[in-house]
Amino acid sequence: MTDTDPAPAAQQPRYGQQAPYGQPNPYAQGPVQPRGLSITSMICGIAGLLFPFFLISLAAVIFGHLGRKREPAAAGFSLTGLITGYVGIALSALVVGIIVVFAIILPLIIFSSTTGSMDSFGTWEPGYNS
Repeated sequence: MTDTDPAPAAQQPRYGQQAPYGQPNPYAQGPVQPRGLSITSMICGIAGLLFPFFLISLAAVIFGHLGRKREPAAAGFSLTGLITGYVGIALSALVVGIIVVFAIILPLIIFSSTTGSMDSFGTWEPGYNS
């Protein structure tokens, strides 16, 4: 060895090669945390917003609360599912309210303000104001 030769340095493992025995792998990741309940909550919540059906949004809320307790690493997914689930429940209630108004209450208001009646055959007989 001459004075100009550098001292042999410890070789770093090349990309894709394993680290020598006794050295930790610098690219190793920890164990993957479960996120199934939280992701299910988020998907059900988004679907409940797109299709305002009460049961889909209710499932999002249930899975969101379960995910917040059992999967703390996926708090963002479960929070998204909870928010969209509650908004979906509110939209479902609004849609049901609109249907009730237009299908039941509005015809009652319209037909109660007109004069006349229906006979037994379903024919309209106009009434006369006197």
